[in-house]
Amino acid sequence: MDLMRLMAPGRPLFAVLVGPHPQREALLDLIAALAFAGPVHVLDGGNHFDPIRIAYRIRAHTPDLMTYADRIRVVRAFTCVEVLRALQAQEAGPPLIIMDMLATFYDEAVSHRRSGLLVAECLQEIRRLKAPVLASVRNGQPADGPRAHLLQALVDAADLVDEPSERLAAPAELRLF
Repeated sequence: MDLMRLMAPGRPLFAVLVGPHPQREALLDLIAALAFAGPVHVLDGGNHFDPIRIAYRIRAHTPDLMTYADRIRVVRAFTCVEVLRALQAQEAGPPLIIMDMLATFYDEAVSHRRSGLLVAECLQEIRRLKAPVLASVRNGQPADGPRAHLLQALVDAADLVDEPSERLAAPAELRLF
């Protein structure tokens, strides 16, 4: 999937990237690349944003780090309510990257019902933005049980879903002789 092309400003698209980890390296590359094109907003739901790695990625292309680093706005959310509030405060327009979106929604201190309602409200806010939004989610979270519907809600609402294929996830067969 060509993430840079998908996240072109002015293109209202909601894409979900599902994987065994929150796609951290690919997202950091994308954030740095988007900063060269203009402003980019990041909502970090799983504490995966690494400004040092972003700086290295920008520095690899230009000595003018500050010009491009200043185009990146990061909001860290430590609870699912903070994820919703950050989305409500988000302005329409710039591309938005949501890193590990559902990480805080699996908190046992939040009821199953409430977490589902908060995800639904987050999805309404994402649609309100009318901007390119890419959310990464772990597929290692409970596949069944009371919160299994959270990932399914994101997948159902997305315009595009990228999941690793079973073929790539299967270990290669070793031949000894």
